[in-house]
Amino acid sequence: MVKPDRDEADDPGSATPIAGRGPAGPATTFVPTADDILKIVGDGVITTDASGRILSFNRAAEEIFGVAAQDVFGRPIEMLVPHRVEARHAEAVRRFAENPSTQARLMGNRRPVFGRRANGEEFPLEATLSRSLVDGVAILTVVLRDVTERRNAEEQARLITAELNHRMKNLLALVNAIVSMSGEREHSVKEYKRSLLERIGALCEAHRLLVDSKWTGTTVAELVHAELLAYGYPSCAAVMASGPAIRLDPGAGIALGLVIHELGTNAVKYGALRRPEGRIELKWRPVSSAAKERVILDWSEHGGPPVSPPVHRGFGSTLIERMLRLRGADVAMDFDPAGLRCRIDMPVADG
Repeated sequence: MVKPDRDEADDPGSATPIAGRGPAGPATTFVPTADDILKIVGDGVITTDASGRILSFNRAAEEIFGVAAQDVFGRPIEMLVPHRVEARHAEAVRRFAENPSTQARLMGNRRPVFGRRANGEEFPLEATLSRSLVDGVAILTVVLRDVTERRNAEEQARLITAELNHRMKNLLALVNAIVSMSGEREHSVKEYKRSLLERIGALCEAHRLLVDSKWTGTTVAELVHAELLAYGYPSCAAVMASGPAIRLDPGAGIALGLVIHELGTNAVKYGALRRPEGRIELKWRPVSSAAKERVILDWSEHGGPPVSPPVHRGFGSTLIERMLRLRGADVAMDFDPAGLRCRIDMPVADG
């Protein structure tokens, strides 16, 4: 226990030498006292008198509160609690000290309890408070532990669970939409199965990128590479893509991954990639507005068969517009006879 300075030879709390005989002859063994042990324990230990005046303050308490023991001796323990509860805490200490039937109790197991460091920072703690009599005088002892890291970990786990629940609901809703809309648009079971597997595969690829990044998001370039790899990108001249490093949040990444897949599938079935000389260009760039950071992507096709506006809206165009507009994006589809052009202007993050 840290106490006011005094001569160690006169300190009855110092380790006591005991004479003994070891294997090699006479030896002296030191038996550690309570004070010696309290200097090395990880929990803070503080004792006060019945009025709450601090009598002792161990080394762990110094580290927890950021204050030296000599600066707290004789001062009220309320210096270590938030200002808003000082009066209530002082009254609770008085009642605890005056009640001879008081039992040790744990504080912080039913509701948050906070301490106050020397710099004014509040932090959560757990504390066990006990009362004892020394020569007929009530002495209060509090053993406390800083639980800041544990509470932060618990809060992070709670947020991760809530976010995972939210994302799973969104993911299942998206799969449900893909299944139902694919069934409406395809004319055979075989075609339905093929298109459904391709679209779920694109969804899985975007999800894989997010898992690899620990759900911090993904970049446009990573999505382009993953979704257009099947069409020869980046080694094939038929698919060219360029743009700076722009990071998307998880929701935007999943949406854009599906959209790029749909544009690529459309190019193979109806557009530029139906012909050997056809090619695709995809460019993206960042834009800043007063509201939020955004990215503009320009998809253009060249050298394919003549393009005309579709008579019926297919799943691809429906998915592109629905997915992106739900994320606050603007989508412009231009069915130019020379080749499809699509411009997407979307925020890089939700909110």
